[in-house]
Amino acid sequence: MPASLLEVKGIGPASVEQLEAAGVATVKQLAVATIEQLTAVPGFGGIRAKQIIDNARQLTAAVAAAAPATQPAVGKKEKTSKKKVVKKKAKKTKEKKAKSKKEKEKKDKKEKKGKKKEEKNKSKKKAKKK
Repeated sequence: MPASLLEVKGIGPASVEQLEAAGVATVKQLAVATIEQLTAVPGFGGIRAKQIIDNARQLTAAVAAAAPATQPAVGKKEKTSKKKVVKKKAKKTKEKKAKSKKEKEKKDKKEKKGKKKEEKNKSKKKAKKK
């Protein structure tokens, strides 16, 4: 869950109202804002704007570091790539099965040939004995 503007050190409810009125609604937007943009907001001078931006950047960095690395971003692309991964795995499994089936068929053929040769040799030996 994204951090609230109120979580930024130095921002209170009145400042949140001023920032939202100026189009800054998230901590991320605040972190990427310039000092010039913030000084245009009533109640923000140059020094305070710099401090607030720095605090917002620290907060976004802390939130990003605390988030699990394996947590995928929610979006259509992630879902698509998951589907692709599943399809690839299914395809590989299918290929492995087909390969092992072919190998088994080859092995069975060799065994049949070997049995036929043995039977032929036995019948030849019987014929020679007579």
